Amino acid sequence: MLPVSEGVRARRIPIVNVAIIVANFAVWLLYELPHLDAAVSHASFYPCSVNGACHAPEPWAISWITAMFLHGSWDHILGNMLFLAIFGKNVEDAFGSGR
Repeated sequence: MLPVSEGVRARRIPIVNVAIIVANFAVWLLYELPHLDAAVSHASFYPCSVNGACHAPEPWAISWITAMFLHGSWDHILGNMLFLAIFGKNVEDAFGSGR
């Protein structure tokens, strides 16, 4: 069973929440479409790259950002974005779009 709503209506349009969802899909598709299932090994954050103990595919200054947008599969990103869409609007209502 998938939730459709938590029952509390948003007071205003959740602009930041929608922007986060769009950014997640955009970055994930950018990394996922050229080489299916290669995104996780390519854009992951390798802590050993910070001190130079290993060689990561991406520099650590970039990979710590891209790692936040990684998802393991279509099911993973769709599930996460569904729950973010449902519950994120209330968080944005509580804190406001500026915080």
